[in-house]
Amino acid sequence: MKVLNVIIEDRIGGPQLRIVQVAKRLRKKGVETIVILPANNGGFQGLLRREGITFYELNNLRRPRLTPNPLEHMRYMISFIPSILRLKGIIRKESIDIVHQNDIMQIQGPIAAKLAKTRVLWHLQGIPLHGVAQLFTPLAYFLSDKIIAASGAIGDQYFSPKRRVFRRDFDIVYAPVDTEQFSPAVDSSSFREEFRLENARPVIGMIGNLNPVKGHRYFIESAKLIKEKHRDAKFLIVGKKLENRRGYMRGLEHLVKELDLTEDVIFTGARRDIPQVLSSLDVFVLPSLYEACPMVLLEAMATGIPCVATGVGGVPEIVTHHETGLLVPPREALAMAHAVTFFLNNRGEAETMGKRGRQRVLSRFSLDICVDDHWRIYSALIQETRGFTHCAQYTKPGRSFGGEPHERHEPL
Repeated sequence: MKVLNVIIEDRIGGPQLRIVQVAKRLRKKGVETIVILPANNGGFQGLLRREGITFYELNNLRRPRLTPNPLEHMRYMISFIPSILRLKGIIRKESIDIVHQNDIMQIQGPIAAKLAKTRVLWHLQGIPLHGVAQLFTPLAYFLSDKIIAASGAIGDQYFSPKRRVFRRDFDIVYAPVDTEQFSPAVDSSSFREEFRLENARPVIGMIGNLNPVKGHRYFIESAKLIKEKHRDAKFLIVGKKLENRRGYMRGLEHLVKELDLTEDVIFTGARRDIPQVLSSLDVFVLPSLYEACPMVLLEAMATGIPCVATGVGGVPEIVTHHETGLLVPPREALAMAHAVTFFLNNRGEAETMGKRGRQRVLSRFSLDICVDDHWRIYSALIQETRGFTHCAQYTKPGRSFGGEPHERHEPL
């Protein structure tokens, strides 16, 4: 079986890591994964190369953008048909069985698949932050043979059971975590030594590329409040500085100086040793304004450390408040500070929730479960192609699809 993953972002993030992790495991089941991505050299190419995964870079692979610049729209329109033809050629050259589309607003892959008479699996992975994304719902409805979502919250955004038009069944496939790589047994001494954290207590951290939706500002504001009770606390901000977000980075640096936190907040930049980073923390914080199914939160829980997270998007499907972590409203630094301080002042509760968090990841969000989900869905699509339809939809304990209700949580 050959699967073509089409992804528009070449920066390394949750979807990119999922593609690689799942592809490596599926090799053992006879599934070959090929990746299509833009030729922007955002880092994903290097990861694919190291793992021996075949990929194609397309110079004209674009998606529509919200911009007043007419040249951007013109470039998109000019590249649209050539990119479809190029994709169609790759599908036929590689004898692709399934096109796995990873972006709601990039439609060239599914169109090329239909022209090549190949099955389309459409993967909804991001919360639609503007109405333009919703406009692509009809295309996903008509062009896909199967729809999966990274969380129930995402699926409902596009194909809610309440919709009268374009209502569609979908399966939930959560982001995976390698629970052997991320575990309480990871040694963080080298990382702590690098940043002189050997004697620092407590250490609170967040991980996310320097993008406004990750909520760095509120993490920094909460750090000021936490310092009032825990003067020796250190705060780590781990993530890549994005070229198109230089102004945002400057604003964060200015805020750190303004709040007199220069000696306390550490910008580490992008890191490859995330298991060691997480293992060095006393509390992990996810201050995001929007999230689908944040892999880094699952990784933190798998490490067994107590987690504070904003209750946005698919996060409440991961964290049960006061059981496997603490949920706070987005954009509220005071609530975030109170939650972190609760863990710091109640180490027994913190340890208990950390252990429960790891158990929850083991039971619902492990890499083995995610690989099994991909294998079952791919196999069902292939069987449908061959005329067998009895495996067209499936569910596992704790999963839901179609119009059935997902796990719900009361608003914060």
